[in-house]
Amino acid sequence: MKQLQFFSICFSVLLILVSCGGGSSGGRNDSSNTDTDKQTGLPQNINGLLTFGLYNSSSYVGLFVLDLKNGRIVENRLAATDSVHMNPSAFDRNTIVYVSSCGYLSTFLKTVSFNGLVAKSPLTPCPTNVLSSSKIGNISYGTLSPDKTKIAIQIYHDQAGDYTYYTSIYNVKTKKIIKQYKYYADPVWLSNGKLLLTASGTTTSNVGIYQTDINFSDNLLRIDNDQINQHIGTPSISPTKDRMVFTMSGQIWAMDMDGNNLIRLVTDNRSFVSPTWSPDGKYIAYLSYTSWYLQEINFYEVATGKKYLLNIKSLIPQNNINGNRPSGPLSWVK
Repeated sequence: MKQLQFFSICFSVLLILVSCGGGSSGGRNDSSNTDTDKQTGLPQNINGLLTFGLYNSSSYVGLFVLDLKNGRIVENRLAATDSVHMNPSAFDRNTIVYVSSCGYLSTFLKTVSFNGLVAKSPLTPCPTNVLSSSKIGNISYGTLSPDKTKIAIQIYHDQAGDYTYYTSIYNVKTKKIIKQYKYYADPVWLSNGKLLLTASGTTTSNVGIYQTDINFSDNLLRIDNDQINQHIGTPSISPTKDRMVFTMSGQIWAMDMDGNNLIRLVTDNRSFVSPTWSPDGKYIAYLSYTSWYLQEINFYEVATGKKYLLNIKSLIPQNNINGNRPSGPLSWVK
């Protein structure tokens, strides 16, 4: 389902001071329960900020930040007003990386008070002195390193319908490339400055979850104990750094960081994308779709297996929700 998210536009790094399954896999344990008996609304005592995009059949139309404690949108950036489009990735309450229609890689600084109000001041216009998307490919999303000195970008090239995925690592200050990994996608930064990548080749033999070294050499370490024998998507690492969740065959799976204890958490006749851990590790949020994304965000309680479904229609202004769907990657910060 990566193709649903990728368009030929580029991203901007925003520094926003805002309070802003199935499928076979060797050695797996299937302890999943079906995605039924969901409770409506948000779980009690849930908190933090959840960032997501909004997408319709032709383009991305904005990004939103949801205050889970109060159940309301606190940041609402629409493409019509500031050229912001898609695939936000929140680093913390102060930093959001997202894809914009500007076609440039840049950094903006902006101050916004966290009082539930939409920012009044417009974004800086598209800059002219930064890296153009035409030089680096079609960007899907970017994510900042823990020290904010590097950014990992998922890129794809469409060659007559044959999508080739790359992960490129750039120096934020110089905007120069450090390393590119062909046929690897879904970059996730580890706390030690290394990257987690998923194999995304054109053949089923190119599979698995890998880790770079600190110098980003060609020597990638496979960490899934050869249990993953198909392509997976959008891994997210738990706050305790010892477990990850990801999608495989459209269902939600979890695995230890050393490749042990692979289990399926949630299965359904729908498919799921973009799982992400809550900062306290108690919940996993994810999106769902059938033939198309649904207007909902799902929450899975790790300790109990309970599932909650939040319909976003009541949270987003009506003129912005008709025909639009939330899109990933989701990111959840304190």
